[in-house]
Amino acid sequence: MKIAITGISSGLGAACFHSNDARFTVFGISHSQCAPEKKIYSYSNLMALPTMEVLILNAAIGDSGGTIQEMNPVELEQVMSVNVLQPIQLIHELFQLGKLTHLKQLILVGSRFSSQAYISSSIFENLPGYAYCLSKTSLSLFAQILRKENHNFTVNIIHPGVLNTEMGNPDGNHPTLTCEVLFELIANDYFLKEYTGIVDISTSKIIDF
Repeated sequence: MKIAITGISSGLGAACFHSNDARFTVFGISHSQCAPEKKIYSYSNLMALPTMEVLILNAAIGDSGGTIQEMNPVELEQVMSVNVLQPIQLIHELFQLGKLTHLKQLILVGSRFSSQAYISSSIFENLPGYAYCLSKTSLSLFAQILRKENHNFTVNIIHPGVLNTEMGNPDGNHPTLTCEVLFELIANDYFLKEYTGIVDISTSKIIDF
């Protein structure tokens, strides 16, 4: 099975891209690198990207948090661009290039913070910041809108859990272990069904949108 994934420079994306799981051939989509012989393809030359059965939109950045008074407008724009606009634009371009003809599963790496119910139940100090929360909530809504178009692939959004990454927490799960869980779910056709919320792959629970 062929998988294409964005955000391969670190964290979950890097773990998935460098996985040795023999069931999958993994292609990376990157802004900073282009090495087709290493299965890395550039956003600027997607024509060379092979078609895939699974597309994982994983690329994301965080913000510095704070109140509305402390929010950095430039940072907000950057986070919304990377976390929301670029994934939407990428899917649009892949459609235009005919790269999604064999796609069966589209997986958006979201967050529990893309759930308005989860945000409402959390105290402010536990929220990562306006930009991150807004971007992940927008991505969740995008998934729901895209489903309405009745494509030949499923659309799901996942919460990978708290990871031991720069954006996560030192006490979080190692990205390699999370990748193994994600790949097992993909191999077992778990995402051939569209779930009614955000799939928390660390607990197998569904978080309400």
